[in-house]
Amino acid sequence: MQGFESCCGRCRLAPPTDLVVLARVQGGAILELRPIAVDCDMDAGGMPLFWFDGVSADASVAWLSTLVTQPADSRPRVAESALSAISQHVGAGASKALVQFAQTATASVRGRSLFWLAQRAADQALPIIDAALQKDPDTEVKKQAVRALSRFPNNEGIPKLMEVARSHDNAEVRRQAMLQLGQSRDPRVVDFFAGILLK
Repeated sequence: MQGFESCCGRCRLAPPTDLVVLARVQGGAILELRPIAVDCDMDAGGMPLFWFDGVSADASVAWLSTLVTQPADSRPRVAESALSAISQHVGAGASKALVQFAQTATASVRGRSLFWLAQRAADQALPIIDAALQKDPDTEVKKQAVRALSRFPNNEGIPKLMEVARSHDNAEVRRQAMLQLGQSRDPRVVDFFAGILLK
């Protein structure tokens, strides 16, 4: 891929606390977007690099949100990178943006927002994911919600996955929950499947 190249071969004892979002602009349009750690080495391939200091997390999230909501056929990779970058921001502004996208955006953005929301605190994400499982009209979004449950840290989504696998009214969603549970090594899942097989 032409554009920004980065290499983060360092061995870190702790993750970086700052984020850099690189945007490749041509003719006034953003062609490529990439969030990277602030201490990564960068090679702009001889292109000029303009650096903006002092951008707050909220201002960054607000700008990135405009890229997420651009028309789906314009630059889908830029929109996905913007969503990924938002998920890496600290603070309530990023969570609020992800929640809003999960509730009101297009189906594809709703599903991806649930995925990224699950990378944050489970107590923030679970009500939104549960609402998508119950109320979203798109089956693919519901299946993305199931995948998001499997992304919770420390297997916090396992109880909800088991509930969905047992009782969701959509067979495709139940099947997706079974698939996600089948990939887990959580001992509760072994008991869950044993209970099903022994019935």
